[in-house]
Amino acid sequence: MESSGMSFLQLEQVHDRSSIRNSQDLKHFEVVRLVRSLGQKLGDHQLVLLSRRMDSMLRTEAGASADVFEKIKTMITDMISTMKENLQADATKKAYCDSEMGKASDKKATKEADMDSVSTKIDSAASKSASLKKEVADINKELAVLAETEANMTKLRQEEKSLFGKKEPETLKGMEGVKTALRSLRDFYKASGMEVTSGERKGAAGGVISRLEDVEADMAMSLSQMRSSEKTAEMGFKKDMQDMKVERSQK
Repeated sequence: MESSGMSFLQLEQVHDRSSIRNSQDLKHFEVVRLVRSLGQKLGDHQLVLLSRRMDSMLRTEAGASADVFEKIKTMITDMISTMKENLQADATKKAYCDSEMGKASDKKATKEADMDSVSTKIDSAASKSASLKKEVADINKELAVLAETEANMTKLRQEEKSLFGKKEPETLKGMEGVKTALRSLRDFYKASGMEVTSGERKGAAGGVISRLEDVEADMAMSLSQMRSSEKTAEMGFKKDMQDMKVERSQK
């Protein structure tokens, strides 16, 4: 009943001690115990498993101590090699993981830098867009003013041209009437035996003819000035239209 309260390890130790028959068995027991204790202390399952394999081998091959210990040494050497390989594999995995983590961290930093750069570009583009919108609005206002000015100038030019188109034939007609009157008077005075030369201002006949000649001269001068003004106005209008066309193309 007392043994039922003992742990598996204690039972195993009692069993081990009960198997000790001589000093050789004691050495075997100590070797197994040391390996098992080390495995338990380090929490290494492989060492504990090795101690059990050693114990089984020592029990099975008791009496052939040299061969047994050679086999045990081989087992330990193989286990150490396996552990080294596992450690090397773990180290390789860790190095790979560290490398990949480093690359991922670098990529993350690069992406964050790219995002910052893109964000800066977006802000800059938004600022430029707002500036361009304002410029476009200003240009549209200027174009509207130009269009209004052009319309007003065109309307004024048309009115001036229309007035000239009306005044010129009226003046020509008036001049023709004055010339006709002068010819009629001269013919009349000539038929009456009165000699009246152009520019003569003596007598009633001379006074009438002189006045008509003054009227004709005034009308001729007025017509000349009218035509000159029309020509100048037309040239100025065309130049203004061309200047506004160039100004529109530069907006």
